[in-house]
Amino acid sequence: MSGSSGDSGPAGLAQLISPAGISIDAVGNVLIADDTANTIRQVNVGTGIITTIAGEADGLDHPSDVTATQGVIYVAEGTSIQKVTP
Repeated sequence: MSGSSGDSGPAGLAQLISPAGISIDAVGNVLIADDTANTIRQVNVGTGIITTIAGEADGLDHPSDVTATQGVIYVAEGTSIQKVTP
């Protein structure tokens, strides 16, 4: 089953189109780069809720990987890296 749904709901019920990269931030939240959906989604470690924290409005274009350090999120897209502030 493919698609992108479930924002603000349980991560286990959410759908992603094409997850391409995954990372864990400093507090244990899961960050997911969804290439085709042009989004970065976060699963809150405490609640299990998934939310979109960055997308096309933030300039994302096919994010292939994601990482976080010191509260800053970095997204790889093609040959560039973009800093995202949710």
